[in-house]
Amino acid sequence: MFKGDLKLRQFMRIFVVTVASVIAGALLMLAAYSLPTERIFNNVSDSRHMFGGNILYNWAEWGGTDELGIGWLDVYTDSLMLNTAVFRPYGSVLENAMKNPHLEIEDVYMPDNLLKVLAGDKYLPESIYNYSRYWHGYLIFLLPGLEILGYGQLKILLFSIEMLLFVAVILELSKYGRSLSFAFTLSALVMSPISMGLSFNLAPVYVVTLVNMLIILRHYRTMTASRRYVLWALNGIAVAYFDLYTYPVVALCFPLVAMCIVLEWPSLKLRLFHMAECTFSWLFGYVGMWAGKWIICELLTDDNTIQDGISRVLYRAGTQTDFGEVGDTSFGAVLKVVFGIACDRSMLIVIFLMLFVMTAGVIRLYRKRASGIEARKAPDDVSGFAADSGSGFATGVVSGPADGRNAILSTIKSNLRPNSIYLMIAAIPFIYYLLVRNHTAVHPPMEYREIAITFFALSVWLIKITGCNLADGQD
Repeated sequence: MFKGDLKLRQFMRIFVVTVASVIAGALLMLAAYSLPTERIFNNVSDSRHMFGGNILYNWAEWGGTDELGIGWLDVYTDSLMLNTAVFRPYGSVLENAMKNPHLEIEDVYMPDNLLKVLAGDKYLPESIYNYSRYWHGYLIFLLPGLEILGYGQLKILLFSIEMLLFVAVILELSKYGRSLSFAFTLSALVMSPISMGLSFNLAPVYVVTLVNMLIILRHYRTMTASRRYVLWALNGIAVAYFDLYTYPVVALCFPLVAMCIVLEWPSLKLRLFHMAECTFSWLFGYVGMWAGKWIICELLTDDNTIQDGISRVLYRAGTQTDFGEVGDTSFGAVLKVVFGIACDRSMLIVIFLMLFVMTAGVIRLYRKRASGIEARKAPDDVSGFAADSGSGFATGVVSGPADGRNAILSTIKSNLRPNSIYLMIAAIPFIYYLLVRNHTAVHPPMEYREIAITFFALSVWLIKITGCNLADGQD
């Protein structure tokens, strides 16, 4: 049934890990909802000034302006998350933990709904919105955090943790080549790390991505096949548990690129099989964790979570929209909006810098190899003849530059096939956008971050095929 190393025993291990994660996830949610709410409520209430006013959220509302594109902070969903943290309409801890309700009064903006909860305003039963199709796993950190700190303080802590993980990944990547760490840095900038550090909703996928990249870069070579597949399953499980469906494919593809960098198998076939197995493991964990929440909530409460979950999946994967979210969900329109955010004025500078560095690396490699060839061909008695110390070329030998160019072309030709795996990873965001057009069209300030996958994979591909990758400690 499975190619390569992913045998039935490994599959059963992934299945057991997924089931155990569903049970552990439910128990952690029960523990989080069992915490006393007085300090949580007070700390959120002290931050209520951060949610006043008409905070734009929907892409259709702001029209894709530069001011609300790549630097956008998702205050709307942050207020929903805090709303979920403090709103407890049910008397049972189990019912609150499984249904994850929040107050959502019709025609009232989400930040204003939070303010109404904090003010203790009365509400009708129909204003209780059960958001049970998501795990809301962020609450196992948010609720204990709010026992001690306020909303603003937690954002500073979150941003600090993300920066430490980001630096750790860069340092690990530099061991495989300084050019690779630079490519990752520029690709991460496309995702706007500041926005991800200051928005609770945008942080989970980024944190899971960085943690998994760090594990892969440090330990993947020494892992057994079973542990590798469990790692990928846990990656998907963590995204399903903590994320409110923002840009999940980043958590799959950035680690996939890191995996290809670490293994560097010469056979494209081996790379493809292993990538397929890892992707399957990730998807099994991701889908299994989602399904686990729907099943466990349906069994323990009176909520019709399975039907609701399936209907929302079909809706988000379709091309129809409701309540005037957006008008055009065609593939072309989706790509136009996504690239409009990813390539705004500030990001064009980053992209230009990325291309400049890649070009400079190729030129530097060409000159270095051409110079080396000339030095080998130059007669000893004229070794100093007409040498151009600035350019690195010995002008006394005419065939050197041509040989250098041929060496570069030969390097590129030999590296094209085994490294085409990066091109396949670079194409994944476009496949995803085609399949999930509704969600991408409605939430482009979240979903545009998948384009960073393409930037990262293409950058690594260029580095690998040209050979212009400086290992740590090299000149």
